[in-house]
Amino acid sequence: MATGSVKIVGLDSLIKGFDTAPVEKEINKAIKKSVADLHRQSAVKTPVDTGRLKGGYIERAKGMVGELENPIEYGVYVHEGTSRMPKRPFMQEGIDAATSSIERHFNTAMQNIVKSIASKR
Repeated sequence: MATGSVKIVGLDSLIKGFDTAPVEKEINKAIKKSVADLHRQSAVKTPVDTGRLKGGYIERAKGMVGELENPIEYGVYVHEGTSRMPKRPFMQEGIDAATSSIERHFNTAMQNIVKSIASKR
């Protein structure tokens, strides 16, 4: 079997750049914006009777983790449906509607990280 090697010029400085780049800050910013967009889009798609379900969302974004929760007890039945009621997947519809903006937030974060690394070289 043939073997070979490849030398990547500047790899050491790139690795050092990641150590000093604002990776966590940029990713957390993207997570917070993404959770807010997901909340906004899901709320638009949430069926309204009394408004309790639409107003029940809880956003969390901390430590490189983002969550959107709707703990209203009947929400899962509205979302998934029952034998007496068709499903109305408002959370999934919110995810679908927010996907492009979430991708933009993370693309911007990555661009900012790369710019930070490049400016320190």
